[in-house]
Amino acid sequence: MELQGLVGKLRKGLEEFSKDKVQMLEGGNAFMMVCEGLKEFELVYKEGIDFYMCTSWCGFGFYEADFGWGKPKWVSIPSLGLNNTFILMDTSDDKGIEAWVTLCEEDMALLETNHELREFATLNPTII
Repeated sequence: MELQGLVGKLRKGLEEFSKDKVQMLEGGNAFMMVCEGLKEFELVYKEGIDFYMCTSWCGFGFYEADFGWGKPKWVSIPSLGLNNTFILMDTSDDKGIEAWVTLCEEDMALLETNHELREFATLNPTII
């Protein structure tokens, strides 16, 4: 496929996405949109494709939130129940980045025993 054809497909996909998803959001169906998106992820997993999802929540200021009992010492996320997921967050002291990693047991065991990674990372650090 040539560049012109690829650009045309990308443009058409963005238009369809905008039309469908924006209408759902405007109609108050954001929850349904998220559920449909999760179904698409489920299809990818069923087809046996190695799919990894990564997002960064750095810079969102989670440690600045104060609901009346002081700023949090540690912020965590709920389990998504999906393997091959990486979520990056600032540390509480804002001097590093936490990586919330969800893998199957076999892949997690490989990650935890990777000596090169362990030179730069702390597994399950203590909360101060």
